[in-house]
Amino acid sequence: MFGNSVRVVALAAIAMSAAACVSPGGDTRDQKWQSAHAMRDEYLQIARSDEPGLEAALAAAPGYLVMDTFVLKILIIGTANGYGVLVDNRDHTETIVDHRTLAIGPGVEVARVGGVIVFHDAAALDAFKEGLTEFGAEAAAALKFGDFGGSVRGNTTGSSTTNHELFVGGVALHASIFWAFISRDEELGSSQ
Repeated sequence: MFGNSVRVVALAAIAMSAAACVSPGGDTRDQKWQSAHAMRDEYLQIARSDEPGLEAALAAAPGYLVMDTFVLKILIIGTANGYGVLVDNRDHTETIVDHRTLAIGPGVEVARVGGVIVFHDAAALDAFKEGLTEFGAEAAAALKFGDFGGSVRGNTTGSSTTNHELFVGGVALHASIFWAFISRDEELGSSQ
């Protein structure tokens, strides 16, 4: 009994430390911004090709967020860590945000996940820009390596956003409730 508890705690610690590896590449602030813009452009291109109506939704929205995330979930506990570029269409600024997620529920996921979150009202956009904690539920069934495979995902958070998830690669089969912690990246901040 005690041995199983130690294993679960050890797996949770490994998951949390392994999930801490997604951030913009580069040594300088400018290099990190360039890396973040490259991720943003790549994921937007994929999302636009998958969903032709997305371009109009992005243009009409107060803003949007493009995220890059690594997820590691084993058995009951999972973590996700990543960053994103928050684009405010109202004043044409961009903000780099960090996020961390703790998930609880049965299943397994080791994956790289991208996403484009479209904000339908300014209050939701401002909340993400200032930092927030969000609670929701998610389920996923996915297997993708290179061009092989696909995914089915669904999530809900109760906020006024539309989330277009991009399963970049890995494996996922789980159902979870999650707490997401989003904050402005203090080092990179906002563009002028």
